[in-house]
Parts: sequence; C-alpha cells; structure tokens
Amino acid sequence: MKVWQLLWYVLLIWVLWFGTLFLVQQQDVQIDVWSSPRVQQTQWVEGDFWVSPYGVQDNLLEWMSQAKYSLDMWFYRITLSEAEQIMKNLSTLWVWVRRIGENRPYEWLDQAFLKTKKRMEAYDIQVLDDEQMGLNFNHTKVMIRDDSDYLISTANLTYTSMARNREYRFVWDDPEIAQSLQTIFDKDLVWNKVTVNDIHPRLLVCPVNCRQQIETALQQAQDSIVIQAQYIQDQNLITILENKSKEVDVQIILGKWQDEWWLDNLWWMPDRVRLLADPYVHAKNILIDNDLLIMGSMNLSQNALDNNREIGILIDDTKAIKTFARQFKTDRDAAKKYEEWNFETDWF
Repeated sequence: MKVWQLLWYVLLIWVLWFGTLFLVQQQDVQIDVWSSPRVQQTQWVEGDFWVSPYGVQDNLLEWMSQAKYSLDMWFYRITLSEAEQIMKNLSTLWVWVRRIGENRPYEWLDQAFLKTKKRMEAYDIQVLDDEQMGLNFNHTKVMIRDDSDYLISTANLTYTSMARNREYRFVWDDPEIAQSLQTIFDKDLVWNKVTVNDIHPRLLVCPVNCRQQIETALQQAQDSIVIQAQYIQDQNLITILENKSKEVDVQIILGKWQDEWWLDNLWWMPDRVRLLADPYVHAKNILIDNDLLIMGSMNLSQNALDNNREIGILIDDTKAIKTFARQFKTDRDAAKKYEEWNFETDWF
C-alpha cells in the first residue's frame, strides 16, 4: 500500500469517528418537553418552592431585603406593610425599586393603590399602573432581584396571601429566565408591546403565549392531570379536560370563587372535582404526568389568558413537584366532592 493511500484511510476513519460523536451530541442536546418548538428542555428549572400559609412571610421578606442594586416587581395588590417597609429601606440604600401595579382591581378605582403610590414615590420608588398597556388587568405576581434572581408566585403581597390562602411561590436564580423577565418588565414599564421573542421558553406570559402553552400541555398529557385552582372558567380548557378525562387520570381542587354555573360544566367528572373552603384556594397550578408543573398568576379563565398581563413558569424540579403533589393530596383529603357540596352553607 502506498503512503498516500494509507493517509487517505486514516483521514476517512478520523472523519467517520468525529462525525459519529457530533451526531450523538446533537441528539443529546435537543429534547422536547412537549412537541411544541417553543418548549425545549435545554436546562432544568429548579429552585425553592414555598407553600402558604406555612410561615412563608419571613422567607419572602428576607429574600426581598437581600437586593443589592435593583428590585423590580409586578403586583396586582400590595397591602403587606412589612414588604412596603423593606422597599423603603432598600431605596434609602440606593437600591433601585420599581413596581408596576393595578389601579383598578375588581374594576373599580383602588384608593389603596393611589395611597401606596404616594407613599412609595416619597422614597423615590417608581410606581406605575397598567393604564397604557392595552390590557384588562395587570394581575402578575413576580419580582426580579438584581437582574439575576426571580420570584414567580400565585400570591399578591398581602396579609391574606401569607396567613389564610393556599398559595405557591417559586424562587430561583437562573440568569436566562431572569433576563427574559427583565426584558418584559422594561417593556411593560414604558408600555411597549411584548412579543414571543422576548419570552424564555420556560415562561408563560399572557396574553402572548400562555393559552397555547397550557392547552398544549393538557392535550399532550400521557398519564395524569392534577389541577389546584381558584376556579376554571374557560370553555376551551373545560372541553380539553373533558376529552382528556377519557384517556388519563384527572384530579381537580377548586376554591370558593368557582360558581355553581361553571361547576355544572364539569358534570362529566363529579367524582374527580373537589371543593376546598379552608384554606382559601388562590393557587393556579397544573401538574402534568407528575413531572412538569405549571404555576403562576393566571387564573384558568378566558379573561386571564386572553386579556390580562399574567406570568407563569414551567417547573420540572423534582423537589418542587413532590412538595406540590404532597400538598395536593392533603388538600384533596380535606375537600368535599362536588355532589356533596352545599353552596348555601359550605363556603361559610
């Protein structure tokens, strides 16, 4: 064999070897969580998962107080004076504090918002409403700390959310998700339109992509769907759940805002729907196949998904999922079945 032939064979073997390695690596990188191209498992999303009402307030206030140079937040309502005091303290330490709020919760002008705004602005804290965002409500419950850490919650910053409600909060420091949230916040602050390109694949932002993400997740469930929510008042979601209940196990806990008319739309699975009066269910959680948790500010209603600013997240952290699943079982055991419920007495 001539020298040039030997070199040719060595080069061919080298190309085949490294080409095979490259293909294997490519197969390992792109793993779809759903078939949706917007949701790819490029990383685990894991962090601290807090459940109310179980002494969460100290953890939350400590997390806020550790801001070093910025604390940005969307909150529908803030009535917790301890949180307000931390915001004032941070501002005096030259931490940049900004809030986007809702000046018309429940569709009337909120004097509490205006009073809070006045108090905050006295400490150079920027407080804006959502009047120019072109949306119904700013119903979001999110904080971004120092452009790197974030808190996504089902809860407002209120005493009730700490002491009486079933709420969930997720805290982590993923820089890519934090940067996406910061981009969305900065746009909302000046009333610029948020597009799907601004949104990290793990985030749900209403009314941009949250309906699509939730409906896709429900439709692609293989084994189970677990929901703990204040209410379900969206006909599309009810139809999807009715169809999926023929294929997978569906379990639902609803709260006191679930009126009787919408419950009648769930007639097809009365044994799977339970109602819980205490604690007050303010959660907005969906667990798919016991390995992916959707949680955030969005109620399961047409208004929330299509008209409000709402933000949620897709979580696959095993610890968070086990915590939620355990709490759901406890609450389900304490809740009443739909057919056992008395709407005139059981809410009180």
